[in-house]
Amino acid sequence: MGESGLLTSILGKPQVHLQGRETFFSGIHIMNESLLDAQINQTKFCIIREIYIPLLEKAEKLGGYLHKGYWNDLGTLERLSQTEAQITQMSFTFQKEIEEFKKILIPH
Repeated sequence: MGESGLLTSILGKPQVHLQGRETFFSGIHIMNESLLDAQINQTKFCIIREIYIPLLEKAEKLGGYLHKGYWNDLGTLERLSQTEAQITQMSFTFQKEIEEFKKILIPH
């Protein structure tokens, strides 16, 4: 991801030689539903390989948001339970993140 928040490559595709930060995708997509039109008749598809990488190869703009707050992998029932316990002991809001998303989604 470049300094502007735009993605430069995913899974090493397309090959780019731009400076940026290596990050990983943690799960929330905010997109125009028209991006899914080509996959409407498929029961399964990979959004990364079949939508995002082709868009990057066409030099389309894809943005990311680098979240610096609380995050936990919920991939197992044990981790889900641990996270639930942690969250109930915390006091936090996502107002800062919501304001950052608004800046990205609503151009001025």
